[in-house]
Formats: sequence, structure tokens, C-alpha cells
Amino acid sequence: MPSKNKDGNIESQKVKMRNLNQIWRSTLYDVTTDPGRINLWRLSHLIYHRLQIAEVVTTQTYKVSGNLELDLTASPNPTALYKENDGTVDLENSPSGMVAVAKTLAPGLAKNIIYYTAFGKGLFNNFKVLNAAGGYLFNREEDLIQNKLGKTVSLSTVTNIPFQTNQVNLILVQYAGTNTMHWVAGTRHLTDTDKAMIYDPATGDVLEIATAGNFKPQTSPSAKPATQIGPNSYEFPGIWIRLGA
Repeated sequence: MPSKNKDGNIESQKVKMRNLNQIWRSTLYDVTTDPGRINLWRLSHLIYHRLQIAEVVTTQTYKVSGNLELDLTASPNPTALYKENDGTVDLENSPSGMVAVAKTLAPGLAKNIIYYTAFGKGLFNNFKVLNAAGGYLFNREEDLIQNKLGKTVSLSTVTNIPFQTNQVNLILVQYAGTNTMHWVAGTRHLTDTDKAMIYDPATGDVLEIATAGNFKPQTSPSAKPATQIGPNSYEFPGIWIRLGA
């Protein structure tokens, strides 16, 4: 049975995050070539391992922040269900789950702000929440982030998602032409202010992407600007999280 935790499993997430943090601190920088271990040495030196490592990292992370099951086929509205994640089911990373991870693992990041566009809000509020106090998905996420996690949720009218130095954007994306959601991370390039450095956990790629015109939030169901990031083409439905010192 799915959890009925009215706070979207945040307490359970905190326990998992502490455990994950302990695992990563003890293994992430290990230079062993044991294929069962995740480490930065292999990521940077053994390119052929990158996709394998990305898959392992993603699986472990989704056990923490992946807590949302979306059903696009439900009628009359698509539905959202907050669930426990043991890694055996394919759940989405909710914005509140991502914020909870950031707040727990990096409490010094004071500028932890969730931005949304009018279209992004409408997209999320198309989902009816079946548990966790019910209602609609954006409204529930906004309540969790502001009232349970103590972070800011702010409407944005930008036409291109901005990147700043000393800050990281966690950006909700959709695979182009689908409703499958995913998150990528990015920051402004250290030496070229016209570019962003984007990390895609789906592939393990870290890529330089020109910022001008490449991070346009979606404004309507038919207006879906897409950007190629490595092998994947992504659309930007208009929800992102800014982390900064």
C-alpha cells in the first residue's frame, strides 16, 4: 500500500538522504576500479564507464528524491501519488524532493529558490493528488516547499532561464515530444559568460551549451522550444530550482 504520509514522505526522505550521504562520502572519491563502486576517478578517466556510472548514480539518487508516481492516462485528470521508493519502481523526482535533498546535504545554500512560470504551474496543477492531503500537484508542492521546508517559491516571467556564477540551477525538463519528466543541472561557464555548463544524470555528460535562446520555458501546449543536450532533446516546462551560497 502507498504511504499516506501527509507531508509527501519528507521525513522518510531525510533518513534516506543521511544514509546516502554517508555512502557517498565513503565511496565517491575512492579510486578503486571495482565496477560496483561509484567514484569520480572512474567518471573522469574511464569514459566507457560513464553511462554505467550515470545509471547507478541515478538509481541511488531516485531512491531518495524519487517519490512521485504520475499517471497521465487517468480520467478526467492525470493523477499524482506520493510513494515510498525502494529503487524497484520508476518514480519522478518531485520539486519538493529535490529541495529536501539540497537542504539536507547542503544546508549552507541560503538561496534555495524554486521558480515557476504560469505555464509550469498550470502543467503541474493538471495533476490531481491522490494522497498527501490531496488537491492539485503544484499547490501541494508549493505548500510542502514553503511550509514544511521553509524555502521560497517564486513566479518568474523570464523568456530564457538565466545562469549565474556561484549558483546552480536544477531544471525540470521533458524529453522532446513526450510527457516524461527529468532533471538536469547547470551553472554559468567559468570563463565564457555566454555559455552554461550542463550536467545530465541520464548520460553522465557535462556539456557546454550556449545560453542564448537554448533555455526557453514552454509557454503553451503547442509552443515547445527544445534544446539538444548530448544525445537527448529536452523541453523546459517552466520549473527550476536555484541553489546558491
